[in-house]
Amino acid sequence: MQNKNIFNLVPVKKNILLNPYKPMAERIKYARISANLSLDELASTIGVSSSFLADVEEGKYRLTSQFLYAIAQNTRQSLMFLVMGFDNERIRIANEKLDKVLTITNSISKLSPEKCTPILDADEHT
Repeated sequence: MQNKNIFNLVPVKKNILLNPYKPMAERIKYARISANLSLDELASTIGVSSSFLADVEEGKYRLTSQFLYAIAQNTRQSLMFLVMGFDNERIRIANEKLDKVLTITNSISKLSPEKCTPILDADEHT
């Protein structure tokens, strides 16, 4: 396969004390394994060499959104999981909570000022 860096990833400096890309790199490896793909299979699918992908999984490169998108598409993982570590269940729960907040906010916005006054007065007495 190609040895060329078609995603223009920049190597991480070797003398860096804490590599901020390492957790993301580990999630990429997890996503690949979870999708039952070998290094060779995923690398071939996204157009890079398996040695290059192995270096990515070791956290040796700064990752671009284009590269992460290719990984997400081919491992059936979300970008949120690869970037932030949020799995689909966490995203679903967050969306449910957001829906509840939006429903309450929407209901409150429909109240007339007269209906809000007793609520505001009650707050002053607590």
